[in-house]
Amino acid sequence: MSEETIHDVKERLLASPSKSLRRLSQETDLPYSASQRGAKKAKLRAYRVLCVQKLLPIDHVKRARFCLWFKDFLTQNPGILDFTFFRDKTWFHLSGYANSQNTRIWAYCA
Repeated sequence: MSEETIHDVKERLLASPSKSLRRLSQETDLPYSASQRGAKKAKLRAYRVLCVQKLLPIDHVKRARFCLWFKDFLTQNPGILDFTFFRDKTWFHLSGYANSQNTRIWAYCA
């Protein structure tokens, strides 16, 4: 892959960071795999958009209270974490629906 192609892929993705690699490959007549390689060689990464809620001052008190309760709960039930399953896929719909599964933003990776 030439440096010119890598530079073109980089410029196009940075100009419109929410562009998909499929759309990029259609616009440039490059195969999808070449678009992937170009983004990787340009040190670009697709970051997923996360929807979070704003923490207010009252939330700090509630969080501290929950931590104290959870600490007491763990001392009363020492083996409970052996049977607990934690997952990182949770949907919160506080002020509307947002599908972050399909949204990516291209940016430099560290």
